[in-house]
Amino acid sequence: MKTIKILMLLLLFSFASNAQDLVSGKATLTKIKNEVFYIKVDSITKKIDLRPDFDKHIQGTLSVLFKDCEDVRLSVFKDQRLNEEKLISLVKKYNNCTYAPFQLTEKEAQRAADFQGDELRGFAKLGTSINRTSFFDGDNYENQVQGKLGIGMAATPGFLGSLQGNLYFTLEVEAAFSGDKDFDNSPLKTNFSKNTYQGNLGTEFHFNKNGSFQPLIGINVGLRQNYYKGNFDNYRIKNHVGSAFVMPKLGVLFSIDEKKSLGLILSYIPKSTDDLSFINEDDEVVPFLIDSYNLNAGVYLYF
Repeated sequence: MKTIKILMLLLLFSFASNAQDLVSGKATLTKIKNEVFYIKVDSITKKIDLRPDFDKHIQGTLSVLFKDCEDVRLSVFKDQRLNEEKLISLVKKYNNCTYAPFQLTEKEAQRAADFQGDELRGFAKLGTSINRTSFFDGDNYENQVQGKLGIGMAATPGFLGSLQGNLYFTLEVEAAFSGDKDFDNSPLKTNFSKNTYQGNLGTEFHFNKNGSFQPLIGINVGLRQNYYKGNFDNYRIKNHVGSAFVMPKLGVLFSIDEKKSLGLILSYIPKSTDDLSFINEDDEVVPFLIDSYNLNAGVYLYF
């Protein structure tokens, strides 16, 4: 314990011997080592590190410390690269200032008035997907219906300016489920259920952004996994296959209040082929190709 106390005393002595008071007054400036300083204003003490790439927020720190001296606060931003001489000059100028409560300049007030923060909306949906299904690139289609639910987010960033509230970027995940269906358009006896899991990114353009009635158009790109469970001829099918997709969409939103909207959105995924070919017990490849395209409709709640 005595050794620790001695080491602490030596450390304090070393610090005191190396520290150098450069400016005294309402603001005090103390040099700790080359290009490293402490500034104390009233009861606030901040470390100022002028070494390259050590502190990229020096001007912001100084502007807060000198907030009651407008001339000094503004002059902080005139030099992108401060050095010891300029820092001493700033502190001396601050100590000789006629202090006044902080006020925004006209330019800062205008910038604050023009500033637009990002807006983020969540949404949930409940819908249905009609899978138009054929086999082996045939032209005879049957419908398999899936129930669908999903959640997502829609963001309209402030940097869009006047387009904020019109243009949204979306992220969505969803799942769709069907019961078992017998298909009469397959060349062999076929039945299966189909479950789909997918995620997508997209954009939406909302017309009439300040109105209670907002038509929209958009397009999404994403990845999905289709899980099949059933029978093809006398073979048991339990497999899944993934694919990428592009999905155009259109719809309309109705405002419920300032934050919530209720909408109906329709979307379409063009024809794709899922190859579920398999090897039977005789080591023979049994081809099984499912072609489908999807019509989707969903009721959305934006919040």
